[in-house]
Amino acid sequence: MRIFVFILSFIFIANLSFAQPDTLDFFSKPDLSYVDKNYKLLYKSGLSQEEIEQVKQNLAIKSVSLRRSGCYGPCPVYNLTFHLSGTAEYNGVRNVNKKGNYTGKISIWNYGKLCYLIDNIGFREFEDKYRLRATDHASVTVIVNYKN
Repeated sequence: MRIFVFILSFIFIANLSFAQPDTLDFFSKPDLSYVDKNYKLLYKSGLSQEEIEQVKQNLAIKSVSLRRSGCYGPCPVYNLTFHLSGTAEYNGVRNVNKKGNYTGKISIWNYGKLCYLIDNIGFREFEDKYRLRATDHASVTVIVNYKN
């Protein structure tokens, strides 16, 4: 179940928020006491290039990939990778709206949110594999490439 929640979060990363819903207030600063020091700069608006580089140095993850394989039906098949550098790579293979290789960008804020999610759900403690005993299901592989 945890891996499913992670995958859904990964797919919808652009909609995630660092702020806890019950502390979100546009007129006061959010309580950042629960936020790891590596992510606190991401709350600041108008980061300088030097601060952006500092955030990149503090993040422990070089890249995050999501790979979906096919099934016997119309399951989408694609690979998606986000890099710390801000590059996003997509390869649509089958049953997707866009087939082929595409390159885009991911902001440091969205990449930081993804890293924050990975750190806070205990991704390193997940099993290497979770298997479903069925033959007609797509597989989903999440690869987190750490700096060390």
